[in-house]
Order: sequence, then C-alpha cells, then structure tokens
Amino acid sequence: MSDRYVYPGTNVLKNKLHVKEQDRLHKIERILTGRRLLELFENPIIGNFDLLHLQAIHRYIFQDLYDWAGEIRVVDISKGNLFARHMVLSTYFREYVEIPLRNESYLKYIDNKTDFATRLAYYFDHVNAAHPFREGNGRTQREFFRILALSNGFLLDWSKASSEEMIDASIKALEDLNLKNLEKLIFKCIQNETPDANLIKAYNTLKEKG
Repeated sequence: MSDRYVYPGTNVLKNKLHVKEQDRLHKIERILTGRRLLELFENPIIGNFDLLHLQAIHRYIFQDLYDWAGEIRVVDISKGNLFARHMVLSTYFREYVEIPLRNESYLKYIDNKTDFATRLAYYFDHVNAAHPFREGNGRTQREFFRILALSNGFLLDWSKASSEEMIDASIKALEDLNLKNLEKLIFKCIQNETPDANLIKAYNTLKEKG
C-alpha cells in the first residue's frame, strides 16, 4: 500500500521545507521541534487529557514541518508490531485512555511517586499502542504525560532516561505486556516523592489563563 505521507519512491516524509534527504530532514526536525518543546516547557498546552489535547500538542510541536501536524493518521503503521489501526484510533483512545483516566479523576488522588508511576505507565503504554500520528508520537506523548504529572504536582523530567531506555521499556510493555521497565523508568524520571502543592498551583494558574 502506498504511503501518502512520503515523497514517491522514498521513505522521506513530505514536509513544508521540501527536504527530500532523510538525514537532513532528521537534523532539521530535531532543531525545530526542540525549540517548540522548550516553548511548551514554559507554556504547556492545557487541555482535557483526551485525544484532542494530544492532537493540539502534536500540532504545536510539528507546526513548522508538516501540513498534517495535529491530524490523526489515515494509514496503518508498524514498528515491529502493528499499532492501532487508523479506522479505530478514536474509539481505541476513548475506551482505553480517555474514559478510564476520567474515571480515575485524572490520577489526582494518588499521593505517592510509586503509585503514580505505576498508573502513568499504564496509560503511557496505551497511548503508545494507539500511535495516533504518522510521525512524532514519542515526543508528543511525553509532553502529554509531563503535563498530566504537573497537574498532579509531580515533576516529570524525561531527560533522566536515555532514548535507548525509553525505546526498550516501551517495546517490552507493548510486545511482552510487561510494564515493569516502563514503571521503573517513569519512577526514575519523577523528581518528587509526593505531590508538590506549588506545582499544582502553577498548573491551575496556567489553566485559569486558558
């Protein structure tokens, strides 16, 4: 099946800069998305922790590169394993992320790092299994969960884990249904043992500003 997202005869994603060399596109992408992520660190996108929220984050991060930034993919993709099929993405996300997360009050009653890391790993795995976008899922979901952690008073610093650790933990969770490595990784990245009232206050201030 042809991939509408790439230039014909290549694996290079169509982009606003019309770059058709993979290595060059990757370098440019790292620079441009890195800048956007720094902006989000100061001014995170506030939302309802649903698919629309995830889309808004993706749109912001990749706005400089892709016309489809923020749009749900319309093709099936895989990386060793098949992610959720594009026809059922919205349903999958609603049933496995949005509804249960809302039923858990967005984790706001969890008062310790261990339990918070455990529940965050559960939802992280499901968002990863959905893989809603053609590219840029990892960066988008990490920002999504950084904001969720912030809303609950936890400082989640993904830089404490290497890319290799992240990939390994995600694969084990997705393919082996073993969340232990992902739980440990998230635990390592959370910088405080209990919710910080000042972080919650900072998040609520951002939320009030809209």
